Amino acid sequence: MNRTARQSLWFATLSAVPFCIGATAFAPSSGGIEGPSLWPCPLRTLTGIPCPLCGATRSVVLAVHGDERFLDYNPWWVAILVAGVVAGLAGATLARNGRGLPPPPERMLVAVVTLVLVVGWLTAIVNVGAIDS
Repeated sequence: MNRTARQSLWFATLSAVPFCIGATAFAPSSGGIEGPSLWPCPLRTLTGIPCPLCGATRSVVLAVHGDERFLDYNPWWVAILVAGVVAGLAGATLARNGRGLPPPPERMLVAVVTLVLVVGWLTAIVNVGAIDS
């Protein structure tokens, strides 16, 4: 297996890890989720403003358990993680067949990461009522 295929599989694996943890370490409950206590969000603690990841844990856990309430928290991160798994597997398949894609330009990568974080933040702000409950 070539280096690009290994990197793509690594990316798919990292994207799948939150789903695996959510399926095994947490369970849905009437109030959201039950499981290990998570640390408080530093940004939220200091400023009261939700961070781009606020609600992501509950959203992923509820989604992996098939609970539609995942849409009430921060479903953006569920979509991003699923896209990461699909992109990683597709990249590994292409690389294995010798048709790997060239890496994106650094500016494009920065723009995409910025866009992902901004949309995550806006989703958290829109869903802050559910996240706070």
